[in-house]
Amino acid sequence: MMVRFDGAACYGSDSDLWFPVQGARNAEARQACAECPAIIACHDYAVRTGQFSGIWGNTTERDRRDERRRLRREAL
Repeated sequence: MMVRFDGAACYGSDSDLWFPVQGARNAEARQACAECPAIIACHDYAVRTGQFSGIWGNTTERDRRDERRRLRREAL
C-alpha cells in the first residue's frame, strides 16, 4: 500500500524504485528521499506501522528493523 504524503518525491513515481528487488535500486531511491520534504513523516509512518519492505523515509528494511530493535531495548 502506498501512502501519500503531500509533496513526497515518491508520489506518482515508479513503485519499482521504492520497492526494489534485492536492493537493486536502493541508492537511487535513497537519493530521492534525501531531498524529499516528506522524509520525516514517511520515516515515522514506516517505523510506527511496521513497514518491512521498500524504502521509506530514506531507510531500508534493515535500517528500520535495527531502529525497531533499538526502540524496544530503550523501552525496557
